[in-house]
Amino acid sequence: NYLKILTKINPDLETILNLAAYPIYSKIRELSLKYFVDNFYSKYSKFYKPEEIDVAYLPCSNSNSYAKHSECFINDKCKIMGFNIIRQDLRSKAGDFGVRQNPNRVELIKGLTENPPKNKNKAKEIFEYLNTQLE
Repeated sequence: NYLKILTKINPDLETILNLAAYPIYSKIRELSLKYFVDNFYSKYSKFYKPEEIDVAYLPCSNSNSYAKHSECFINDKCKIMGFNIIRQDLRSKAGDFGVRQNPNRVELIKGLTENPPKNKNKAKEIFEYLNTQLE
Protein backbone atom coordinates (compact mmCIF):
# COMPACT_ATOMS: atom_id res chain seq x y z
CA ASN A 1 0.00 0.00 0.00
CA TYR A 2 1.37 3.38 -1.07
CA LEU A 3 0.38 5.17 2.16
CA LYS A 4 2.33 2.60 4.19
CA ILE A 5 5.36 3.18 1.97
CA LEU A 6 5.08 6.93 2.52
CA THR A 7 4.88 6.37 6.26
CA LYS A 8 8.05 4.26 6.16
CA ILE A 9 10.08 6.67 4.04
CA ASN A 10 8.74 9.71 5.93
CA PRO A 11 9.13 12.18 3.02
CA ASP A 12 10.17 15.75 3.71
CA LEU A 13 7.93 18.66 2.74
CA GLU A 14 9.49 19.25 -0.68
CA THR A 15 9.26 15.57 -1.62
CA ILE A 16 5.64 15.10 -0.56
CA LEU A 17 4.50 18.27 -2.35
CA ASN A 18 6.30 17.24 -5.52
CA LEU A 19 4.64 13.82 -5.33
CA ALA A 20 1.26 15.50 -4.76
CA ALA A 21 1.89 17.58 -7.88
CA TYR A 22 3.18 14.68 -9.98
CA PRO A 23 1.19 14.87 -13.23
CA ILE A 24 1.62 11.37 -14.62
CA TYR A 25 0.14 9.02 -12.02
CA SER A 26 -3.10 10.37 -10.60
CA LYS A 27 -3.26 7.69 -7.89
CA ILE A 28 0.21 8.63 -6.58
CA ARG A 29 -0.77 12.29 -6.72
CA GLU A 30 -3.99 11.76 -4.77
CA LEU A 31 -2.45 9.47 -2.13
CA SER A 32 0.50 11.82 -1.66
CA LEU A 33 -1.89 14.73 -1.15
CA LYS A 34 -3.87 12.66 1.36
CA TYR A 35 -0.67 11.83 3.25
CA PHE A 36 0.34 15.50 3.28
CA VAL A 37 -3.08 16.67 4.51
CA ASP A 38 -3.37 13.90 7.12
CA ASN A 39 0.11 14.64 8.46
CA PHE A 40 0.18 18.40 7.99
CA TYR A 41 -0.01 19.34 11.67
CA SER A 42 2.23 16.57 12.97
CA LYS A 43 5.00 16.67 10.32
CA TYR A 44 4.81 19.60 7.93
CA SER A 45 3.17 22.69 9.42
CA LYS A 46 6.32 23.92 11.17
CA PHE A 47 8.23 23.85 7.85
CA TYR A 48 5.41 24.99 5.57
CA LYS A 49 5.75 28.63 4.56
CA PRO A 50 3.24 29.44 1.79
CA GLU A 51 5.38 32.24 0.36
CA GLU A 52 8.18 29.71 -0.26
CA ILE A 53 6.00 27.03 -1.91
CA ASP A 54 6.06 27.14 -5.71
CA VAL A 55 4.35 23.83 -6.47
CA ALA A 56 0.90 23.38 -8.05
CA TYR A 57 -0.34 20.58 -5.78
CA LEU A 58 -3.83 21.78 -4.79
CA PRO A 59 -6.72 20.24 -6.75
CA CYS A 60 -9.30 22.69 -8.05
CA SER A 61 -13.02 21.91 -7.98
CA ASN A 62 -14.05 23.97 -10.99
CA SER A 63 -11.55 22.43 -13.39
CA ASN A 64 -9.50 19.32 -13.77
CA SER A 65 -6.37 21.20 -12.82
CA TYR A 66 -4.03 21.77 -9.91
CA ALA A 67 -2.88 25.13 -8.64
CA LYS A 68 -0.39 26.79 -6.35
CA HIS A 69 -1.84 28.18 -3.12
CA SER A 70 -1.68 31.66 -4.63
CA GLU A 71 -3.61 30.60 -7.74
CA CYS A 72 -6.75 29.19 -6.13
CA PHE A 73 -9.30 30.49 -3.67
CA ILE A 74 -11.81 29.29 -1.09
CA ASN A 75 -14.88 31.35 -2.07
CA ASP A 76 -16.58 29.48 -4.90
CA LYS A 77 -18.31 32.69 -6.02
CA CYS A 78 -15.09 33.97 -7.61
CA LYS A 79 -15.25 31.16 -10.17
CA ILE A 80 -17.69 33.40 -12.07
CA MET A 81 -14.57 35.32 -13.11
CA GLY A 82 -12.63 32.19 -14.02
CA PHE A 83 -10.59 31.87 -10.84
CA ASN A 84 -9.64 28.41 -9.58
CA ILE A 85 -11.45 27.19 -6.47
CA ILE A 86 -9.80 24.73 -4.10
CA ARG A 87 -11.59 21.38 -3.99
CA GLN A 88 -14.44 21.22 -1.47
CA ASP A 89 -12.89 18.56 0.79
CA LEU A 90 -9.80 20.74 1.35
CA ARG A 91 -11.53 24.03 2.13
CA SER A 92 -11.47 23.60 5.90
CA LYS A 93 -7.66 23.39 5.82
CA ALA A 94 -7.11 25.77 2.90
CA GLY A 95 -6.10 28.68 5.11
CA ASP A 96 -3.33 26.57 6.62
CA PHE A 97 -1.97 26.01 3.12
CA GLY A 98 -1.97 29.75 2.37
CA VAL A 99 -5.08 29.73 0.18
CA ARG A 100 -6.95 33.02 0.41
CA GLN A 101 -10.70 33.45 0.60
CA ASN A 102 -10.87 35.71 -2.48
CA PRO A 103 -8.57 37.23 -5.09
CA ASN A 104 -7.13 40.61 -4.16
CA ARG A 105 -8.09 43.85 -5.88
CA VAL A 106 -5.23 43.66 -8.42
CA GLU A 107 -6.18 40.09 -9.37
CA LEU A 108 -9.85 41.04 -9.71
CA ILE A 109 -9.06 43.99 -11.99
CA LYS A 110 -6.70 41.86 -14.07
CA GLY A 111 -9.33 39.11 -14.34
CA LEU A 112 -11.98 41.58 -15.44
CA THR A 113 -9.80 43.30 -18.05
CA GLU A 114 -8.30 40.10 -19.46
CA ASN A 115 -11.59 38.24 -19.57
CA PRO A 116 -14.44 40.76 -19.82
CA PRO A 117 -18.03 39.50 -19.62
CA LYS A 118 -19.46 38.33 -22.93
CA ASN A 119 -23.07 39.27 -22.27
CA LYS A 120 -25.35 41.25 -19.95
CA ASN A 121 -26.24 38.32 -17.70
CA LYS A 122 -22.60 37.39 -17.18
CA ALA A 123 -21.72 41.03 -16.50
CA LYS A 124 -24.50 41.25 -13.91
CA GLU A 125 -23.22 38.12 -12.11
CA ILE A 126 -19.63 39.36 -12.17
CA PHE A 127 -20.48 42.82 -10.86
CA GLU A 128 -22.69 41.33 -8.14
CA TYR A 129 -19.68 39.29 -7.02
CA LEU A 130 -17.36 42.32 -7.29
CA ASN A 131 -19.80 44.32 -5.16
CA THR A 132 -19.28 41.80 -2.34
CA GLN A 133 -15.54 42.47 -2.51
CA LEU A 134 -15.71 46.20 -1.81
CA GLU A 135 -14.02 47.17 1.42
